[in-house]
Amino acid sequence: MNEAARVKFLKIFLSLVFLFFLGKLFELQLYRSLEYKRQAESNSIRTIQHDPIRGLIFDRNGKIIVDNVPSYTVTLVPYEFEMKNLDVVAKLLNVEPQYIMDKISSAPSPFTPVKIRRDAPLRAIAYIEEHKNELRGIDYLIEHKRNYRASGLASHMLGYVKENYIIAAYNLSRFI
Repeated sequence: MNEAARVKFLKIFLSLVFLFFLGKLFELQLYRSLEYKRQAESNSIRTIQHDPIRGLIFDRNGKIIVDNVPSYTVTLVPYEFEMKNLDVVAKLLNVEPQYIMDKISSAPSPFTPVKIRRDAPLRAIAYIEEHKNELRGIDYLIEHKRNYRASGLASHMLGYVKENYIIAAYNLSRFI
């Protein structure tokens, strides 16, 4: 085989390899894009934030004046939630269906859990746990809430915080 034949063979071979890759690209991007999109959406990772339990506060006689109590928060993952369960969940949590729809539409991502009811009653949590298979996308978190045994007496000194505790901690750190 002479030099010109080798160059011609190499050009044809590389053209065929390029056409093969171009055909595969066409297949992946246009023909199978919906299939791979579904697989990618079902294969996502959900991060769950857990706040640490804060410590007990005692008075000088050893009596507990501040402790923690469990608080159940019902969450909803918009991607997994089935709209046929909207009325059931709204009735269970004693909220309007439109409120749940607003929470779903305000979610930063379809995979991010949205808190739809804080301090949910125990019967609602039991119902969600019993019907986990039917209520896809509905879950609950156990958060810890401070319990001031003296009805909030001196809560400003004993560490009363809400969700904006990061901002408050930053503002306090400037003075320390």
